[in-house]
Amino acid sequence: MSQSSPRRERARRRGGAIAVGIYASVLGGLTLMWSVQIIQQVWSQSGTTDVDCRAGVQSLLDAVRMARRSAGAETGGERAAVERFRAELQPEWAERQAIGKRCQGDEPGRRLLREVDLLRYAEERSVRSDAVDVARRRRRVQSLEAEIMAHGPPSVAPSNLAKQPPPN
Repeated sequence: MSQSSPRRERARRRGGAIAVGIYASVLGGLTLMWSVQIIQQVWSQSGTTDVDCRAGVQSLLDAVRMARRSAGAETGGERAAVERFRAELQPEWAERQAIGKRCQGDEPGRRLLREVDLLRYAEERSVRSDAVDVARRRRRVQSLEAEIMAHGPPSVAPSNLAKQPPPN
C-alpha cells in the first residue's frame, strides 16, 4: 500500500500539471491571437484609395452631408440617429487614413481635410443633440395630446357662433 500511495500522488501531480499546461496554452493562444488582430488593425495600412487628396476630401465631405440628411430623417431616437449617421459615412470614411496620407504634400488639402474632420464630429454631436431635443418635444406633444384629447372638443357657445363671419 505504501508504494501505491506515492504512485498515485505522482500521477495526481502529473495530471494537475498537464491540466494547468493545457489551460495556459489555450488561454495564451487566444491572447496571442487577439493581440495580433489588434496590432494589425492599429498598425496596418488602412485603405487603398487611388484618388488624389482633394477628390478624397470631397468624397468625405459628401458623405458627411448625406449622413446628416439621413440621420435627420431617423425617428428612432438619439441612438438610432447616431447609428444611422455613422453607417451612412461608410465606405468613404473607411478610406480616411489613406486620404490623409495623400494630402501630406497638399497644404490646402490638409487644411480642408482637418476642417472636414471637425465638421464630421460637430455634425455627429448635432445629430445627438437634435435627436434629444426632438425626443423631448415628442414626449411633450404626446403628453399634451393625451391631456387635451381626454377632455373632448371645446364646447361652442351660441353667442360665439353669431360673432363668426359666415363661410364663403
